[in-house]
Parts: sequence; structure tokens; C-alpha cells
Amino acid sequence: MKKLISLFQNANVGLFVIALKGRKFIEANFSFARILGYKSMESFFSEFTWERHFSIVGQSEPFSLSHESADTGYREMRICRADGTMGWVNFSFGIYLKTGYVDGMIVDISDQKDLEQEIVRISDMEREKFGRDLHDTLGQTLTGTAFLCRALMQGLPKKTALIEERVGQIENLVKQALDQARHLAHGLTYIEVKPAAIVSHLKKLAAQANAVFGGDCKVRVLAKVILRDAESATNLYRIAQEAVHNAIKHSGSPKVEIRLEKNAEMGTMTVKDFGKGLPRSSSRPKGIGLQLMKLRARLIGGSIRFFNRQDRGFRVICTFPLAKEKAE
Repeated sequence: MKKLISLFQNANVGLFVIALKGRKFIEANFSFARILGYKSMESFFSEFTWERHFSIVGQSEPFSLSHESADTGYREMRICRADGTMGWVNFSFGIYLKTGYVDGMIVDISDQKDLEQEIVRISDMEREKFGRDLHDTLGQTLTGTAFLCRALMQGLPKKTALIEERVGQIENLVKQALDQARHLAHGLTYIEVKPAAIVSHLKKLAAQANAVFGGDCKVRVLAKVILRDAESATNLYRIAQEAVHNAIKHSGSPKVEIRLEKNAEMGTMTVKDFGKGLPRSSSRPKGIGLQLMKLRARLIGGSIRFFNRQDRGFRVICTFPLAKEKAE
């Protein structure tokens, strides 16, 4: 018994036991207090409240079981430390109705989240830089080529109908390529999406994909979806953007659907194509774009799954927390 108590007290992860009724502490170790920013157990027990550390705007309360089984829970959560700084933890717990206890564990993943955020930030910077280069270099080259086509037409000493037709076709193709380059450059530019504006941005994404790639991309909204903050909305938009581009590029079908729906405190975005799916030899996708989608989903406190069915298409399903609805 002494060994168990020692393991509990000296564990590197935060451990706690509370009463189910009233959620008052029965026991907690120092790591639990330390992760939440306390330097002593005395200050922890005198100052701690669940609301102070876990009631973050747009985040459901810690013991929400809306997406778990009846007696367990596991989720990534943002926390507010004792000094007011923000962090992230893996929060898991078990409820024991017969004894009236709840035990749980928190693991500090703030450094991991910071690293993931930095990877996404660098990716966005490189994406935007590529977009600028695309606009400034390829765009100017194509513009110059279009002018040369026009100059060639005007400078020919003898023009035949066939030559005029061919030069005109070249000029039109160059102009089409220029328009596509501009659309692509615009899509690579960083934009901040407001929490309530995700639907309008997804519709613009679909229209842009149709214009550039000649696709048939549509958005279906089955429920009103408002995300917690601009960071969450922007990352969700980037997930959709990557999924749509992958679908058009690899599926062999121009038809793509983006669907938004919600269930209680969680929203779901599904991007699916109607193409050939991945071959069996590559049924587990490992591309960099898919890994970035996973990182973005984690950053917004959500999760992402990929479903591949040969000859029936590929689906990306992202589940994410919604902003709390204001009481009327």
C-alpha cells in the first residue's frame, strides 16, 4: 500500500481523485498542481477551482461525456494556469457510480502543441511565399508571353487564316494559364477566417476549385456551425482546402462534396470525392499534406480520420469542438 501511495504522489503526470457529488478533491498529487501552475499543495487546495483552470471560452466542461462512453472520458483540453498563462493537457478520467468517485489524469502537452503550431506556422509561411513567387515570377512570364504572341501576330509580314488561328490559340492558352496561376496564388495566400464565417469561405473554396480545375465541388450545410475562435476556423478551412485539392488531383472524378454538420458540442466536416479511391498497396495515406491535416485537427482540439474505398472514393472526416451557444 505504501508503494502505491508513493507512486501516486511521485508520478510525473497529474493524478487526482474527487467525489462525484460536488467534485471536491479527495486526493491529488503534486504533478497535478504543478501542471496547473502551483508551487505548493497548500496554495493549490486553497485556490483551485475547475472553472478557473478549465472554463475556457468555447470549451466544454472537463467531465463532458457527450462523445465518450458512460463511464470514461479522454480529450485534449486547454488550461489556464495559476499565473494566467495558457497551456494544453491530455485529460482522462473514469467515473465509478457505485463508490461515488471520479479518478483521472492530466498530462502536460503544451510543448508538443507549441511544436505542432510552429510546424503549421512554417508551412503557412512557405505556402504564402510560394504563392507570391508564383504570382511574381510565373505570372510575369506568362504575361510577357501573351504580349509576345500579340506582337508576333502584328509583326508577321504575311498572315494566313491558319497562322492567325494558331497564334490566337496560343495566346488564349497563355491567358488561361495566367488566370489559373493567379487563382492558385490567391489560394496560397494566408487568410484569417472568422469563427462564424467558415461556411462562406468554404463556398469560395469550392468556387475557386471549380474555376481552376474544372471541378464539380459543392458545399452542403446541414447545421449552423460556429467555431471557437479564428485560429480554429482558419485551420479547419486549411484542412478543407488540402482535402479538396487532393480529391481533385488524385480521385479521377471532378465531383467533390464538403459537408458540415454538428452533434451537441462537436461539429463534423466531411470532404469526400466520388472517384477511384487509393489502390490497396497505398490504402494508408502518408503524404505530408495529410500529416499537416492531422496536426491542424489536433491544434483545434479535434480529430481527423481517413476512409478509403476502392472505386467508391476517399473521405476525410474532421471532428472539432464548437463555440458554446449563448443562452437566450
